Amino acid sequence: MCLPLDGSGIPHALEEHDKPPVHVFFPTDETVGARAIVHASLDVTENRKHFRASERNALVYPRMRELIVEIIAAIPAEAALDAFGSIDPKSASGAARDLASKMLEAVKETPFPDHRRRKGTAARRLGLARKVRHDPSARCGRAEDLPPSPSFRERPQRPAAGAAG
Repeated sequence: MCLPLDGSGIPHALEEHDKPPVHVFFPTDETVGARAIVHASLDVTENRKHFRASERNALVYPRMRELIVEIIAAIPAEAALDAFGSIDPKSASGAARDLASKMLEAVKETPFPDHRRRKGTAARRLGLARKVRHDPSARCGRAEDLPPSPSFRERPQRPAAGAAG
């Protein structure tokens, strides 16, 4: 999960109209309605656009729920409700409904702490020591920007087990 930080380092929800699709390294066609970037390692269909109903995903969904509980404990209640209160399992399609349901359960069942008495920013409470500022000129996430990976033949070979060296 990813929420932008304001100038004080406090997380806040994305704009009201901005409910990005769930990412599985790349964006899918699945959305859960969260005003946050949701990225998970899920089983997807061959075209990578939809989730599959699978044992792996059934294990990931509760972990996503736990993550939302951690986030709610660390950020102001208003930011949590803005980011996750718009989750709507009914509008999610297919297997994404299960993920949306788990996420919404976390929002409904988690008590919101009073952050007014805590010192330090939410980023510090989450263990993020430095502020990360968005650089609009930065190009990231594009495969062509990554250095080429060495081919199998270029990788260093390990000596066979039991080989004399």
